[in-house]
Amino acid sequence: MKLFKVSAGHYWSDGGALMGVLPYAIWKDKIQTDDRRRQKMELNLLLIVSEDRKILVDTGLGNRLSERQRDIYQPSDFALPASLGELGYRDTDITDVIMTHLHF
Repeated sequence: MKLFKVSAGHYWSDGGALMGVLPYAIWKDKIQTDDRRRQKMELNLLLIVSEDRKILVDTGLGNRLSERQRDIYQPSDFALPASLGELGYRDTDITDVIMTHLHF
């Protein structure tokens, strides 16, 4: 069995939402944000390859965001197909998908 980290790109998320109840004054000098106080979040997935299965754990944001969502989250281009290709796989090679959580 082989394990691979697969990039699906990145997006920007509200720093306050990520830090929860921790006030901005405490984390503002420790965490890099943009002018809208958003933090860059990498979309790293896991690909598990065995003799007969290719299991992808999570899928990233996808490529069907609304214009409003694109403005808010400033996602990168959907990198999953290209990232799989760099490993020698195509999306059609995936036999199973495990979703640990949903984005949009």
